[in-house]
Amino acid sequence: MRLENLVTHRVDSAGPRPTPLPFLVPRLEEAGYTEQGVLAVLGVPDLPFLQFREIPGYLWRCRQENSARADLTALWLLGQKVPRNRIEAALTGAGVEALVQAGLLSVVPDGVIARADLHPCQGTWVFTDRVMAQVKYPSHVYELGEDSYMLARTTPRTPVRRALDLCTGSGIHAILASRHAESVVGVDLNPRALRFSRLNATLNGCSPRVEFREGNLYEPVPGETFDLITVNPPFVPTPDRSMAAYRTGGEGGEDVVAELFQGLESHLEIGGTLAMVTNYPLIPGRPFLERMRSWLGTSSAWGLTLLHFSDVPQGYFITRHLPYTGDPEAYTAEFERYLESYRAHGIEGMAIGVALARRLRADHPGWSEERRVGMPLHGVVPTVGPWLDDRERFGDPSWQPELDSRPVLGPQVAGLWKDLLSRHGKAEFHDPTWNQPAWLSPGAADLAGLLDGTRTVADLVRHTADGLGCNLETASLKVREWLRDLGENHVLN
Repeated sequence: MRLENLVTHRVDSAGPRPTPLPFLVPRLEEAGYTEQGVLAVLGVPDLPFLQFREIPGYLWRCRQENSARADLTALWLLGQKVPRNRIEAALTGAGVEALVQAGLLSVVPDGVIARADLHPCQGTWVFTDRVMAQVKYPSHVYELGEDSYMLARTTPRTPVRRALDLCTGSGIHAILASRHAESVVGVDLNPRALRFSRLNATLNGCSPRVEFREGNLYEPVPGETFDLITVNPPFVPTPDRSMAAYRTGGEGGEDVVAELFQGLESHLEIGGTLAMVTNYPLIPGRPFLERMRSWLGTSSAWGLTLLHFSDVPQGYFITRHLPYTGDPEAYTAEFERYLESYRAHGIEGMAIGVALARRLRADHPGWSEERRVGMPLHGVVPTVGPWLDDRERFGDPSWQPELDSRPVLGPQVAGLWKDLLSRHGKAEFHDPTWNQPAWLSPGAADLAGLLDGTRTVADLVRHTADGLGCNLETASLKVREWLRDLGENHVLN
């Protein structure tokens, strides 16, 4: 692969041309160019983990497979020239010509080269600028990286009326939201990104439900409210004022994040959810959840959850975002400047996670919880949305179980355990990502063993009254308390 291919063969600075591409998705599906298909070709644990230095090995695997999906993988994700006849076999000659007219492919001697990347994600496909381009436009449209896939896989997918995707970039999160929202607005201050996002929305057949607007954060949606807000904001702490706008979060890394939270009460409906992926600074004495609440600056009730995926060593984080110009001394000096800036802001490390904020009724006590969960690989984490719903429902002070209802354990529960000495219980879940168990009080653990679907709540009250030797009123309060404990821990169906 020649270096100039990574520089000259890229989408024009104005962005892709709005060319209809109705043939493309059916052809991609037929070829097996999907998340799982590409992973099978390349032999990597997940798409965000592709490494530039591993390209020779990836290409060897593509040649070994010798299939349409291998050719498309080499073209769209590895930046390789592929013989034109092979790409035409996968996409048709007319299809190749349409992609050339859109500015997404270049025809060169002996082959075809992609001018953009095409990322598969949960049954959708989005074009972005090339992740391995050595020279990037100031208006570079961010590829689907680790953070993009993390947000796509953990955003609650409950049907909603209106959704808002801020910092939309390629439009991937607006496109995914269109599957379960009646209408979606995507916002970005980069007009070139909006050309990509509009093309991608049309490609995935959701453009009638998705509208894209140019502007900064909430500016294009004054007075409008939404049931779901997604955002993959700029979050890199940097003293470099020339860093591309899609990456920098200011010297402390949280300028944009703080502004997002400060406008949340004005734009999120009661019962609505914010889902935000971010690399967040680790600052001793100032946990990220506390910073989230301080940015909200309101007495409104909120349920705040932080899904902590992993810590990122400070030095590694800096080198990932520090451009290397070929001058070792200058590179080292810039690294030291970053370290000094981090020390000045109290940053001792970085972490990656998804922040979830559920706006609640004023009388709801809310919650604030950090859950350390596994990095979601290959697919969605179905537990997140229902878990938030359970926290809201069972945390409501007015919640009462129906006496004739028959509570049962949910199918998400893999097993229940009880310590014979303390009598406390533990629930474990089938979802391998949701690897933090739920700890249960002794009463809730005992009650869980009775939930086989044959007993009503009234039966459980009588059983408890007999077992504790108390009256029905006291037993009813106990059963309600234990059911609430099970419900808030996502153990009930």
